[in-house]
Amino acid sequence: MNITIRITMLTAFAGFAVSVLLGYYLLPLLRRMRFVTSGAEISGCDGNVPVGGIIIPLAALLASAPAIMLHDTRSIYDPDRLRIFSAVWIYSVLGAGLGYFGDHADTRRKKIASRDMLLVLTEVMLTVCLLAVKYLNNSPRHIYIPFVGEKDIGMMYYPVAVIYALAVIKAYYSMKNAQGIACAAAAAFSAGCVAVFSAVGMTLYAPAAAALAGSCTGFLKWNFPPEKTAVGGTGCLFAGFSAAALAIASGQLIIMLIMLLPALCYMLISPRLSGRGRIARLKARIYEHRGKSSAAYAVIIMFAAAAVFSAAGAGCLYFSEELFRNRIGS
Repeated sequence: MNITIRITMLTAFAGFAVSVLLGYYLLPLLRRMRFVTSGAEISGCDGNVPVGGIIIPLAALLASAPAIMLHDTRSIYDPDRLRIFSAVWIYSVLGAGLGYFGDHADTRRKKIASRDMLLVLTEVMLTVCLLAVKYLNNSPRHIYIPFVGEKDIGMMYYPVAVIYALAVIKAYYSMKNAQGIACAAAAAFSAGCVAVFSAVGMTLYAPAAAALAGSCTGFLKWNFPPEKTAVGGTGCLFAGFSAAALAIASGQLIIMLIMLLPALCYMLISPRLSGRGRIARLKARIYEHRGKSSAAYAVIIMFAAAAVFSAAGAGCLYFSEELFRNRIGS
């Protein structure tokens, strides 16, 4: 097995293990600190659970740091690649900090005027900063379309990237009160990113995506219904910011499409979002498993849908790359 694939897989397992272990130590601490939610806004929760979403960024960072340093010593110290990669991680951590600020206000029952508007403005500002680093680094402003190749869209890349980032972040943030669904989506879609990055040789981004996949899967031990903790804005925004940053930095259209799918899946299965006729009956059937309400069943459906879409995207990219190599070889 290729050493790059081995290290990436070890990073995913490390993220899983660290996420589970942190739960044993941090969740009782958060409960003692009264960093808890009332549970009234969380479906199926009986209240007073700690908001432990901070476990996800901590586990991802702890798992990916040694793997990145061991991954490819010839390319990791390339200044251009390192600048972009550092900007991606800083962007993701700032997103987690933004979520923690919101969780702190919620647990202390504080209301912040126009918080949604403040959140959107901060997201735009951080995304513009990330794109500024990409621009100053002379990174290509193209997207790779499977079976077509690279397409340079010029300066249109930047407004499209901002709109795209806001859509992905909003998609993940909307799941913060749904048991396990945000973690299931982030874990499966990040696994798809690992396959895509490995296929195209982006060895610097593969461990980061693997760490996110592992940490979100490990957090499911605590967030799977009936949940022992809430993911909150910290975990959701970290996952959303990471998803947006990895897609923007890599320029892979297939990753962009994969990362937008959580919103579609959540709209399909969430009974909270309006639906009529057949759509409403389909949602009810997903949430009513064997005659009783089952949020766990909905999480499994979400994870399975995400895994199928991710595998399809990775396969599509692989075959397009294979056809391209065969065409060049002939």
